[in-house]
Amino acid sequence: MSVVTCMMGDVVRSKPWLGLMGNVSAVMATSAAFGLAMYLGIEFIGINLAAPFLMIGIGIDDTFVMLAAWRRTSVKLSVPERMGHMMSEAAVSITITSLTDMISFWIGILSPFPSVQIFCAYSGFAVCFTYLWHVTFFAGCMAVSGHCEFKNLHAIFGYKVLPESVAIKGR
Repeated sequence: MSVVTCMMGDVVRSKPWLGLMGNVSAVMATSAAFGLAMYLGIEFIGINLAAPFLMIGIGIDDTFVMLAAWRRTSVKLSVPERMGHMMSEAAVSITITSLTDMISFWIGILSPFPSVQIFCAYSGFAVCFTYLWHVTFFAGCMAVSGHCEFKNLHAIFGYKVLPESVAIKGR
């Protein structure tokens, strides 16, 4: 679904692969967080299987925030400039939401119920890793997508597309 929502009418500026990469980023972050929690000896319980779905939701939200900030930048700027503008705008929102989520889960560790403590520990690590993966891995995916857009490549298949003004003149 995130792939479809990242598409638009412009075949060059559309970003369906970034919708997929947002999900991939969240899954890799959750896997890394679970690996760290298990390495630290935190018991794994069944309720932890709900955490990946929470992280996909948080990751997709971060994806949409970053894409919206990208689309507000001028297409006349270079890709590094657009990335800088995008990150300066989106990183504030992503950082605040991730920090509040992390703090909420870390407070949950103080619960007297062991199952809640374990779930909150796993989820706290997962939120932290989701944030890190999105500002590194996913931002890199956005830069690659930005270079494809700059080169006027088709958003799905990667072949060169004529600018709309040239294509209209050819009719």
